[in-house]
Amino acid sequence: CLVAMGRVMVIPFPHQRPIRAYHPPINVRPLQFISRHALDGKFLFVDQKATLVLGFLPQELLGTSMYEYYYKEDICHLAESHKAALQSKEPVNTKVYRFRSREGNYVQLQSEWKSFRNPWTKEGEYLVAKNSRLTTNVDSQVESSVERAESYNQAQGTYEYYGNKI
Repeated sequence: CLVAMGRVMVIPFPHQRPIRAYHPPINVRPLQFISRHALDGKFLFVDQKATLVLGFLPQELLGTSMYEYYYKEDICHLAESHKAALQSKEPVNTKVYRFRSREGNYVQLQSEWKSFRNPWTKEGEYLVAKNSRLTTNVDSQVESSVERAESYNQAQGTYEYYGNKI
């Protein structure tokens, strides 16, 4: 029976930076849903993906005003963006705002609003919104992976400590 033991030694070079754990880039596609609104902001259509983002079924939002779900302090800048979208031919991006979910907590959204104009009358008919949920859990995932790497390094140090005692 042959048993071999070894240890990997890292020799840092003085001209190099300290070695840090490699973290591959996290490609996260934001959760998005499409909604269509009357000119006054009432929901006319809601994509089924809204259930994943907000918890509401599409039919629960139909006929209600989008302003009912906005956080009170965000209404002012959203009303300005709403007005700008109705007057502009180009898409308007909102600032990040808070939208009440079915559970009662607020999720952070950012929307791109585009008004649809009747090609014959040139009047606005409805507003199309591409709504993206902004998640902050990417940072927590990175932090937790760093913590895992640090705990792994600590475990390696413990292993080396006990390995030297044998």
